[in-house]
Amino acid sequence: QRLGAKPKRGTNNSRLLRLTIKDRNTRGSILKNAHRLKNASVETHKRLGIGRDMTKNQREQNRALRNDLEKRRIEFPEKRWVIRREKVIELPSERGGIPPPGASHP
Repeated sequence: QRLGAKPKRGTNNSRLLRLTIKDRNTRGSILKNAHRLKNASVETHKRLGIGRDMTKNQREQNRALRNDLEKRRIEFPEKRWVIRREKVIELPSERGGIPPPGASHP
């Protein structure tokens, strides 16, 4: 389903698309591989983004998490910070960020 008004001719804008994917495995695979668009050989594909539909409250929480993440990366540049399960966490440094066997995953 296309969202929003049609862009004016001559502009390089495009409309948002909303897809409904009922198969969880397919949806997961698409979201998991969305980052690969940034390395696409076709220039227009590099401008594409794929994300889940979120409510206004979810978007606000996500923005706050990203702001917190950026702040921690500036304050502690030697550490590796990521967002996992609605929390900003520090990745362990050994083995390239992979927890040792038997360690609980955050």
